[in-house]
Amino acid sequence: LYVGSQDAAADLPLLQSRGVTHVVNAAGASVPEFHWSSLSYLSLPLLDLPECALSDAVIGAVGDFVEGALSSGGAVLIHCNAGVSRSSALAIAFLMTRRGAGYQEALSRVRSVRAAACPNEGFRRQLRDLERRLKPDQN
Repeated sequence: LYVGSQDAAADLPLLQSRGVTHVVNAAGASVPEFHWSSLSYLSLPLLDLPECALSDAVIGAVGDFVEGALSSGGAVLIHCNAGVSRSSALAIAFLMTRRGAGYQEALSRVRSVRAAACPNEGFRRQLRDLERRLKPDQN
């Protein structure tokens, strides 16, 4: 699972060298859609604004898409414009919902591979709320 910017999504040789088979565009139409024919895509029109909702439907769709790719031996790039907020928030949500990580653990794991990862305040709040729902006995 990789987290990056639109620049990474535009670099087919880079994607191929990392074995990327699936791409999640967390910025929707606000960044160019490259749609390399050899890759599968999920596009989500998320805005990098604190009031943008990371709904259960969005988190579930990303989880299903990523899980499907990984279970078939693929690799996934989750990207947005700069690879800082939206993409990292979705990667964190995946680690929380599908790998059982708490918020801080998931954030640390994402930052270990993408130092710039920094979900906006609204996404951080929603991810902490998600953690409370996923692990009510630890709150």
